[in-house]
Amino acid sequence: MTPPHQLQRLLEIRWVNFREIGLFEKPSDAHTSHLTPVPTGPEGSSHLYRIELAAGASKRFFLRVRSDIQFYAPIFVWQPEAFQANQTLRYNWYFLAFGALAALTLYNFSLFVFTRDRTYLYYSFYAFSIIIYQLCMTGLGHHYLWSQSQWLQQNGMLLGVNLSFMSGALFFREFLNLKAYPRWMLWSCNAVIAYWFVSLVLLLLFEWAAPSGVYNALGTCVLAVGGTVILLYWGNVSARYYAMGWAALLFFTMATLMMVAGHLPYSETAEYGQMVGFVSEMLLLSVALAERINRERRQHAAEQSKNLLLQMEINRERENTIEAQQQVLRMEQEAKQELEMRVLERTETLEQVMSKLRAVNDEMARMSVTDALTQAYNRRHFDQVLQEEIARASRTRQPLGLIMLDIDHFKQFNDRYGHTLGDECLRQVSDTLTKVVTRSTDLVARYGGGVCGVVAGR
Repeated sequence: MTPPHQLQRLLEIRWVNFREIGLFEKPSDAHTSHLTPVPTGPEGSSHLYRIELAAGASKRFFLRVRSDIQFYAPIFVWQPEAFQANQTLRYNWYFLAFGALAALTLYNFSLFVFTRDRTYLYYSFYAFSIIIYQLCMTGLGHHYLWSQSQWLQQNGMLLGVNLSFMSGALFFREFLNLKAYPRWMLWSCNAVIAYWFVSLVLLLLFEWAAPSGVYNALGTCVLAVGGTVILLYWGNVSARYYAMGWAALLFFTMATLMMVAGHLPYSETAEYGQMVGFVSEMLLLSVALAERINRERRQHAAEQSKNLLLQMEINRERENTIEAQQQVLRMEQEAKQELEMRVLERTETLEQVMSKLRAVNDEMARMSVTDALTQAYNRRHFDQVLQEEIARASRTRQPLGLIMLDIDHFKQFNDRYGHTLGDECLRQVSDTLTKVVTRSTDLVARYGGGVCGVVAGR
């Protein structure tokens, strides 16, 4: 129990890719150099430490970290309730973005299975690598997926970086058809792929990473920009879509790398912007793949028509004009039917993916306004509805009922019988209120702790 006039705070370090990390408190006694470890806070996607401080007092803390890669350590000090609210918002955004990336990955991998076009395979590989990288950047992978794997805890970030740049270079080479251009461009791309592949092998075998990894990543981004500009100048149609997809991502990626390297201060815009850039890039590249298929089909159809015309001329010379015309008609019908079937097949697949996304979005919307313990509405939704009802009552001059219920002696009950019975008590109270308050215009919510609220509209 926190003593009276004692403040509780959570110190958050929003970066998890350390070899070691610890927060220590230096006692106020000036004659001792002993440092006391600060207890950790609740588990999450960041490093959290509980700090208790008497009102008007001050304490000195020392943060010790060790990392094999360049890093940054944004530090936040939260009230516990504010931290939970902020984490909920962050998690909602992360799950939405990861859901979109996962859907695009599965969709394009299914296209590879059916078409055997390697571009779709490299796209899927690139999207999967981005997911691994972002899971490490956000800390979600460390907390939810590989919390029991020490190797991934320590090397997951480097694994995501190496995979992302290597797969991105493979996709760049295949999607923009570098084989059709001067050899030096293809060799340059292959050199980038070889570098990141060697880095990946060294990481997997020896857990070794280049000290200049951040600057090598920046250099790769610069090369990608230069190659895209050159291909745009040479009239590569796919390069236009690639440039549009890369614009926002490249800006935020370079900002993030500069932030990690210490050349820019920490910014939440850069932190979340890179995820936005990845999602928008993958969407635009998916559109670009579809456009390239259509363009290749048109080219193929044009070549096919040209060959057919030539065949008709040959057949006309051989006095087989009628048979050649029938053959052309039959081939055109078959091509049209095949095209319609493939378009229908991909449309159905896209509809299934969108349906799943809508279901995920609906569930996330429900969870964002629901208290996880009591399944009643949460405080955030309660405050929003209350503001709307106050505005409506003020506008219509109608009465408005507001009931706030604080469970008597709940803290003592909770301390005496344990959190399990305390949680059950909260659920029973919430269920009872829900059964009693039955009007569709009324709202029952858990306000926080042992406090519940009821908004009774007109």
